[in-house]
Amino acid sequence: MEKKETDTENKELIFFKHLSSFALKLEKASDEHEIFQDIADKIKERYPASYIIISVITPQDNSYNIHILKGIGKLRQAIETLIGKDIFSIKFPLSQISTDNLRLNSNGQLNKIDGGIYTLALESIPKSIAGSIEKMLGINQVYTMGLALDSCNFGNLTIFCKKECVFSTTDITFIETLSVISSIALQKIRIHQRVHLEREKMDRILQVVPVGIGLLIDRIFQDVNDRVCEITGYS
Repeated sequence: MEKKETDTENKELIFFKHLSSFALKLEKASDEHEIFQDIADKIKERYPASYIIISVITPQDNSYNIHILKGIGKLRQAIETLIGKDIFSIKFPLSQISTDNLRLNSNGQLNKIDGGIYTLALESIPKSIAGSIEKMLGINQVYTMGLALDSCNFGNLTIFCKKECVFSTTDITFIETLSVISSIALQKIRIHQRVHLEREKMDRILQVVPVGIGLLIDRIFQDVNDRVCEITGYS
């Protein structure tokens, strides 16, 4: 009994160590691609008998595009020959995603896809070709979940599992927690980007207006335009 309790404690300790190190790594991430790459690397490291795809939403054409592809290696060329196009050029329009799939993308859970690649690809890949790809890769199960936080959807995480890759409840919790940590990091980067853009816009406004404008906090100038410097004679 004591040994079982010790084994459980050790597994939980390893679980939290992995999550802590991942969170610390994302704290240093400087762009979204780096975060997507990190989550794919972490899942592949923990579950080597898996393939990971991360798709992101492209606002310009309102569709999902494959952004990260992990683990396929040399088989990519054979798969692209089967589907007749570059994997990274495939677009999955949001307008074609069913209400059920949209719900799955936003429920914060790792969901098993019974229809495999055919269903996942919104039936845009013929069923026979989807089956051939699954056989080529040795895929046994397909899981997917949205990378989302509050009402903001950053993309989608898909995991193709080989027969030897079986997810326990702990594994599912681990992946779902990774998703939350990643989504928080993605939101942080987007907020910083918006603040930076607003700052640049404000700087441009300050420089073109013909009057002196400055920002004071506690009666101390924090920022001014060139006109204030000309009026006061101070740099």
